[in-house]
Amino acid sequence: MVVGSGAPRFARAFAEDMKLEGTPIFSDEKLASYRAAGFSRSLGGVLHPRAALAWIKAIARGAKQTGKQGDALQQGGVLVVKPGGEVAWRYASAIAGDHPAPERVVEAVRSAR
Repeated sequence: MVVGSGAPRFARAFAEDMKLEGTPIFSDEKLASYRAAGFSRSLGGVLHPRAALAWIKAIARGAKQTGKQGDALQQGGVLVVKPGGEVAWRYASAIAGDHPAPERVVEAVRSAR
C-alpha cells in the first residue's frame, strides 16, 4: 500500500511511473499521515547544494522533469508499517533528492513481515 499527499488524479501516473500495478494507492491531501510521520517541508531542503547535486545526477541518468505537481517544498520519506500499525522502519528525506536505497526499503519490508 502507498499513501501519497497528491490529489487522487495523480495516483494513476504515479503508479505507472513507479511500476506499482496492483498496489493500493491512497491520497491524503490533508497531510495527516505526513505530519504524523514527522516529515518536513522547507525551502532549505530544495535550495541545499546537495539537492542541486542530486538534480544534476538525475539529469545525467536520463531523468526528465516535465513539471511540478503538488508542494515543491515538501520533503518526502518512507514508512514501513506492520499490519498492526507499528512503524517498523522510517526514512525522512532531509533535502530534495534524498531517497533511501531501494534495497534498504525492500529489506525493511521483508523484516517487517
